[in-house]
Amino acid sequence: MYILTVLQDANYNKVCEIKWLFKMMRGFPEDFEDSRMVCEVHMLDNCRIIMAQECDTMEILSLYRTQLGGPAEWNEYYPNEDTIAFDLERDALFVMKNELNEIIAAISIDSDEAVDALECWDQSLRPSGEVSRLCVRDDMKNQGIARRMMQHIFDILKKRGYKSVHILVKTGHVIALSSYAHLDFIQVGECRLFDKDFVCLEKVL
Repeated sequence: MYILTVLQDANYNKVCEIKWLFKMMRGFPEDFEDSRMVCEVHMLDNCRIIMAQECDTMEILSLYRTQLGGPAEWNEYYPNEDTIAFDLERDALFVMKNELNEIIAAISIDSDEAVDALECWDQSLRPSGEVSRLCVRDDMKNQGIARRMMQHIFDILKKRGYKSVHILVKTGHVIALSSYAHLDFIQVGECRLFDKDFVCLEKVL
């Protein structure tokens, strides 16, 4: 806790070597000089989540491409420029930009008849929105950004009159399943779509 407080108070916006910081603290073991521990600190206060624009297309596509071959099994065909265009025309694609105006995360409100038609969804919670294509830049992961993006979508869906939100998670994607459980999603079923197996998760808004 003390380390994080020091870093935040220093208002660092770059990678900081903890061993350098500790050298300034009295009583720290001498052998820490050999440590290679590094802490990457990003001040996220200046980041903002906004609706994506057409001019963001290639940067979003580049972000998607960094996730190819990951647990979600994205490939060179999906998601693509057509996917982005589909989201943009529905005002359904949102991005987080940092103080340098770089896109560091993206998320979409999807619209897919095959997914909506699944019988596992609670019919009393209609209308329900589908969250899809959540993506965080690799160097910005594990900083709570995905949670902030999800919460933003929850707020948007509430304002648009939705009662619930659902998402398909690739079967075996343990990290995603655990993360969504912490956001109060519950598993309501399983399905096979697009030649893949998914776990169906739903959350009341």
